[in-house]
Formats: sequence, C-alpha cells, structure tokens
Amino acid sequence: MKTIQAFAACTMALVLTVPATAATRPEPEIRGLSGILSDIQCQEYAFSAREDGALSAPNRSQDLRSRLTSAGLHLASRRNESAWSVDLRLARFGRESSTDELAPTIPGKQGSKVVFSRDGIAEWYRNDARGLEQGFDVPGRPPKDDSLGRLALEMTVRTSLQPVCGADRRSVIFRSTAGEPILRYAELKASDAGGRDLPAELTLTPQGGLRILVDDRGAHYPVTIDPIVTSPSWTMSGDESNAYVGYSVASAGDVNNDGYADVIVGAPLYDSGQTDEGKVFVLHGSSSGLVSVNWTGEGNQAGAEYGYSVASAGDVNGDGYSDIIVGAPFWESGSNQTDEGAAYIYLGSSTGLATTPNRTLEGDQAGAHFGLSVASAGHIDGDAYGDIIVGAPGYTNGETSEGRVKVWRGSSTGIPSSAHWRAESNQANAFFGSSVASAGDVNGDGYDDVLIGAPQYDNGQTNEGMVFLWKGSNGGLGNNGTPSNVDWTAESNQASALFGTSVASAGDVNGDTYGDIIVGATQYANGQTDEGAAFVWYGSGSGLGSNGTPSNADWSAESNQAHGALGDVEFGISVASAGDINGDGIGDIIVGSSFYSSDFSTNPGAAFLWQGSSSGLGASGTPGNAYVLVGEEQAAWFGFSVAGAGDVDGDGYDDVVVGAPLQDTSYTNGGRAYLFMGEPPSCQVTCQTTYCKAQDLLCYADCTGSCCTYTDCVSQACNVESCPQNTCSGSCN
Repeated sequence: MKTIQAFAACTMALVLTVPATAATRPEPEIRGLSGILSDIQCQEYAFSAREDGALSAPNRSQDLRSRLTSAGLHLASRRNESAWSVDLRLARFGRESSTDELAPTIPGKQGSKVVFSRDGIAEWYRNDARGLEQGFDVPGRPPKDDSLGRLALEMTVRTSLQPVCGADRRSVIFRSTAGEPILRYAELKASDAGGRDLPAELTLTPQGGLRILVDDRGAHYPVTIDPIVTSPSWTMSGDESNAYVGYSVASAGDVNNDGYADVIVGAPLYDSGQTDEGKVFVLHGSSSGLVSVNWTGEGNQAGAEYGYSVASAGDVNGDGYSDIIVGAPFWESGSNQTDEGAAYIYLGSSTGLATTPNRTLEGDQAGAHFGLSVASAGHIDGDAYGDIIVGAPGYTNGETSEGRVKVWRGSSTGIPSSAHWRAESNQANAFFGSSVASAGDVNGDGYDDVLIGAPQYDNGQTNEGMVFLWKGSNGGLGNNGTPSNVDWTAESNQASALFGTSVASAGDVNGDTYGDIIVGATQYANGQTDEGAAFVWYGSGSGLGSNGTPSNADWSAESNQAHGALGDVEFGISVASAGDINGDGIGDIIVGSSFYSSDFSTNPGAAFLWQGSSSGLGASGTPGNAYVLVGEEQAAWFGFSVAGAGDVDGDGYDDVVVGAPLQDTSYTNGGRAYLFMGEPPSCQVTCQTTYCKAQDLLCYADCTGSCCTYTDCVSQACNVESCPQNTCSGSCN
C-alpha cells in the first residue's frame, strides 16, 4: 500500500487522500508557468497564523479546513463549515490499563509541519493535496511496565458525525446522519524497527473517542503506527433493499458537452414498479464534481436486470455529445425467448440524455444473455462515429453456450438495426463475450481494436480462459470472427484460472502513444490458491507481440491472498483504465478485488491503483506497491466494479469510480458507488538529478521518496533550490 513515509520514531498518520503522484515543473533556473503554479499550490496548503493565534489551512483537494489551537484539531468542510465538523485532541498516552492525561500545549510551526511538543511524545500535522496528515513521534518505549498492557494512545472526539467501529477492529467510519460515509479511518498497520508487523487495533472509547492499541511486546523501537483516513469525494447509496447500486459503474463521457465528464451507475435489482427490473443513474459533472442525479432509465420488465452492464458508447451519431449503452441480459421479448437479453443506446444532447433509446438491440435467442457485457468499440473504421460492442455469452450456434459478440458501427443517425460484425468461440461452454472492450489502438494504425474475453475457454487446460483481439481497419474488423482468424490471443495456461473474466483498455501506461490492454483472471494461482491476477500487455508498432501468456506479459499484479473462509478474493473481477489521475500525461490503471481482506479476517473488498510512467507500470503489482481503496464493511463487494470516471470537476486530473453493490446503506444490500478524485500531491515535483541528467531523464520524487530527499518540502521542493544528487539509480524514468 502506498502510505506516507514516517519521518520519526513512532508515527501515526491520519490522512485524507486522493490517488496521485508527481506534478511537472521545469528545472529550477527556468521559472515557467508550471513552476509558478507549483509554488502557488504549495503555498495554498500551508498553515498560516490567524489573529487569535490559531494555525489554519484550507485543503481544496479534500474539501477540508483545519484549525489548530491548544484545544487540538478542528476539522470541517471547506466549502460548508456548518455541514459537519470533527474536533480531535490527543488526551492520554501510556499503557492499555494505565494511561496518563496529557496537558494542552500550544502548537508551533516547524518547517512545513505544525507540532504539539510534549514530554515523551510529539504530535504533528502536515497539510497538502493528499490530505491532512496527523502523526505521533515516540522516541522510545514508554516507562510504564509492559504488564500494564499494550501501547495506548487515546484521542477525544467531538463531532456532528457518527463514528462507527469496523468489524475488523482496524477501522472507524465517520458517517452523516443519513448514513453516508464522510471520513474513513482505516488500514491500521504497525511495525517495529526491524520491519516486524505488530498486532494493532483501533477502537472507540466508551465516550466516543479513538483508541489505538499496539502489542509492542518484543518490539525494537522505534515503532511505526500507520492508519489512513480516506474520504470519497462523492457517494451514491441505494434507497431500497437489494437494489445492488454500484453493480456496474462507468464514465458516461460528456453527454451534454459542457466540458465535464459524467458518470453512470447501474442497479440491476432495483424495483421501480417491477421486481428486479433494474435502474440506471447518470450524474453530470460540474465544477463542484457530481452533485445530483440528472437522468434515470428503467428496465420496465420484471427480472430484466437493466443496468447489469453500463458504458459510454462514445459519440455514435457524430453530433458532439457522448452517448451511453445499457445492458439488460435477462430481458425477454416473449415466452419463446426467455432471458434473451437486450441493449439500449441513448443519445446525448445539450440538455443531457434522451428519455427514450435511439436503438434497442435484442439477443433473439433464449438464454443468450445478450447485453451481459457492453462497451464502446472506439472507432474501428477510423470514421467520426463511435462504434459499440455487445456480448451474449450464453449464445448457442452449433456449440452450447459458446457465446457470441456483435459490433455495430455508428452513423449520422446513430446505431443501425443490423450488426456489422460478429464473432463466436466455436467451443461449448466457453462463454465467449462475458467481457468486451475497446482495446484502443494497439498498433498505432489509426483504427481502434476490440478485445473479447471467454473465461471458460479450454486450450490445453480446462476453464483456463482466453482473450481474443481483432484489429480495426478502414473496413472495420474484417470477416466475422472465429478463433482461426483472430489477430491476437492470450491465455492463462492454468486450469480454472478464469482468465478473461474482465478485459479493458489500459490506456497508454508507458506514454509511447500505443494503446495497452489489461485482463483479469479471478482464480489465477501463483503462490496462493485462487488469489487472482491482472495482466497488462503494451502496444507497439506491431501490436501486442506474440500471443500472450503470463510469462510474456509486460506487467502483472496479484492479490497475494489465498482463498479464505468467505471465498475467493476475486482479484481481477474488474479492471479498467483509470485515465490520468495525476496529470503526468501517462495513463494509470485500477483493479477491483471484491472479497479482498485488508486484515486477513474480514472481506470488505478493495480497489488497487497503479500509476503509469515512461517505463510503464514499474515492478509487478502487489497490494504493497499499490494505492489501495478499501470497502466499508464485511462482504460489501467493494471493487466489484471499477472505472475511470474521466475528469468530473474539470481540474485537469481524472477521477475514478468504484462500486460496492452489497454495501448496506439505510437498506440491506442497497449498494453504494464511490467517486475518488485525482490530484497530485502539492509538494511533489519533477526534479532533474545528476544521475537523471546524465541519461536525459526525469526523476519523479516527493519529499519522502528515496530518490530525492528533502528535509523541508515547502522551502526546498517547491522553490528554486536544486535537487540533491540522485541516490537510487533505479527510480528515474
């Protein structure tokens, strides 16, 4: 997990974060616009003294305003201070059964920090775009006898929010009166100087305060204690039981062409007149982000599960407005075609989406489950109209449930009634079309390509799974697809890996202008049973290279967590491009794991972000080198769906959306969707070191990084002082 590196002995970090890395600035001697903006950005997060002696700082990226006095921390919404507030004060320190009261002390500025200095413990705060970071430095083992229990820190809390202790005893969620999560204090970890993990626990005191307990028996000081608080920028919650809000999520593109990206959320079991008809919600972006629902659609048929899949369709009629596509894989036109499925295309306009579909497409075969997967196909023929792709994994045409995929090309009137291309697996029970996506343009020929998953395809191993790619051209995708005319394939070479459960374009994660792809395999095993994996192949002038296997993937990630008591962790159940969350011009990725356990005892689910660079995604992915977002409660299926949301607030940084369809809201399994905003840490800069200059490369580093080390972020990183000489030759890109 990407956390904030400790600067002193015993550290606890309280951070409201967004996924991001480096912001670009010129060499120190060149004071260009990006350098000036970097300085301004650093300064706007700095603490400043008020007339009453308080030290205060706004936090634009997290919508926070903090105020530090001898009474402790006062935290509130920056834009609406009356909406909620949290007052936090370190009150006691010592051992579990014997803590000492700490007297109030006046905070003072020390470089970029504000510090409360006390005998035996120092409390400090630092503010930047990652959030407000709180830490505690303990120089050594407390003098109290170890027989008095675990190391204990207690904080009083006064808040208008409701703190709720997580079932894992490692998290506390601060909720509004309506049950919406405002702050999440979680991912508590502790380790000693030798790197040994120490058991740690986060609980509420009887008075509603926070208490951190660490078992430091046998520990070598200093000890690091490191929880993190995340704050989703927006949530949407199901308002009825078993609605499964967030089962599907996607960017809608810009359906009203106002310059802000819009978001789609599917709830396939929503009842709105008919049981399990399903419902879809579209929210328009704005300078304030996502505010309210602007459009809804319904299945209008019991059991249709409209919204099982959702996607942007691109601009299928070339009018400058993005359009959307919605799948209802259990829709049926009559008793003879049970569960044939359907897909609906809605056109955008200056006022948003039309209330009725431009085209309704049907599966035309009982049990085909047409619309179980839907996606934009990009521009497969290079014209100005967006194309779409729809999967029907239950389709039978010679082989039972071999699966079929159809592609329609856009036109000035939208999507025609007849498909332009189709493909089949020619293998029984392959479920070809369970996942579909545009691959982007993997070979740079100006035509987008398509990617199709068949997670139970056999090619040497039973249910190993296979992914198929066909390339676009001036005439589209060519002859109807079969395994014999496919342009590229990849397989897992492992029985029951379910490779191809999810597929997506990865964007361009290495900045070479060629589209890259990502594939999920939820039961892939590489050290842990059914841990799951995601594989990335980079595009090039010749495409993706030789047919893919795990051994020739350009990058891969694993959960490093075995099948547990509650089932598989489902790492790779969803994969997507995250867009460019940190504004460095290079694509990033997100992977969902709907049963991941952050503490190996509960399974709330998680989503993992990795950032691209000029050399790609870096070392093989693990939870330890990812930015991790974790669900709120046990078995919420957080991460079942993930997507890049686009830039919903127009700040220049792309955002991500994550679904947790079994999250309890005010209703059991109401479901919830979460938006997390992208923005770079304010004091992370691009610096040119001696090592990098010798190779004409840039070294991305922050104040705590191992490449460029700053003792004071604001005065060194954000001003014109030269960067130190590079000390880690592998960290530049």
